[in-house]
Amino acid sequence: AVEEPVEFEGDELRLFEPAHEEFSEDTAESIPLWKKVVAGAGLLAGVLVLVLLFESVSSNQDEPVSGIPLSLIEAEPEPPPPDTLRIRFDEVRERWNALEQAPLISTPLRRFSEPGELDSFLHRFDASTQVVGAYQDDGEWMVALMFQSDLRQAVASQMYLHMCHTLHPFTPDCIEAYQDTVLGGLPFAEYTATDSETSWQFEGNTWRMTVADGEITIRVLAPTSE
Repeated sequence: AVEEPVEFEGDELRLFEPAHEEFSEDTAESIPLWKKVVAGAGLLAGVLVLVLLFESVSSNQDEPVSGIPLSLIEAEPEPPPPDTLRIRFDEVRERWNALEQAPLISTPLRRFSEPGELDSFLHRFDASTQVVGAYQDDGEWMVALMFQSDLRQAVASQMYLHMCHTLHPFTPDCIEAYQDTVLGGLPFAEYTATDSETSWQFEGNTWRMTVADGEITIRVLAPTSE
């Protein structure tokens, strides 16, 4: 059976109101001592809680809300050493492929452990086209990058674009330096019709292009540390 809701009217509602006693000195004297102590302790505890909360907020202003140590958030990335190409080994493939035109690096770069302070990597696009690099074994900062191709390959005339975008992404000046300084306004086929070697500087790095025996090679070397 469904019970009908009980409705209260008039004075019946007073049954649910808390009783209020008029406070007087006699009332205060009649309050047991332990109740006074408890009431006072409760008030004191409330004040202490507010103080502690304020101190906690003040002391945690330098700490991120997420709980991540502030040192990790404010830590700046390690600046590249001056005698490098200012790019790490693990960034080469991503930057190279960001150009989204052939030749693309489709597999992880093959590493080679070398004696001394430098290691190297190699990636072959085909039998006559490859990219090679050298990087510091401590920190893996790149110090040299080389692209080599047969002049008969279609990518031979465009490989400088990959080199520029890998080392200096979104920097038109790098491309203009190649076109103006190296080609000098000549078409690529005409410029590479004879053997030659040209060097130029861009943002502290040495670029060198060699045309010989039907092949073209572009090398980029980091500044030599003094």
